[in-house]
Amino acid sequence: MRRIVIGIALLLLTFTGCGNPMARVKGKLVENGKEMKFPPNSAAVELTSMGENATTYTAVVNEDGSFEVFASGGQVQPGNYRVGVMLMGKFSGKYPELAPQKSKLTREIKSGSNDFKIDLANPGS
Repeated sequence: MRRIVIGIALLLLTFTGCGNPMARVKGKLVENGKEMKFPPNSAAVELTSMGENATTYTAVVNEDGSFEVFASGGQVQPGNYRVGVMLMGKFSGKYPELAPQKSKLTREIKSGSNDFKIDLANPGS
């Protein structure tokens, strides 16, 4: 019986991890608090870790403005990130201050689920 309990515990640790500190990130782009519609493949959100050995994650924005990081199995290392927004097509050039290489917008990503609303007209809010 003891072997069965130990075996089940090891199996659970294998599948769930030992206190996995990773994070999941999703969110929505809005403008002045109002929902936006995006043509397919016309926007992306870029998260770049701050500090040494910066890692960048990119999430494609869906037509309803929602996004979710799927790279690395949707797992992101917790920490502080610079948030940039790439806009193409009819939105190209509309919010240059949010371009990934210029953006001053930051977000802290914590272990577990993170759900961000990014207001393009008021990014600091």
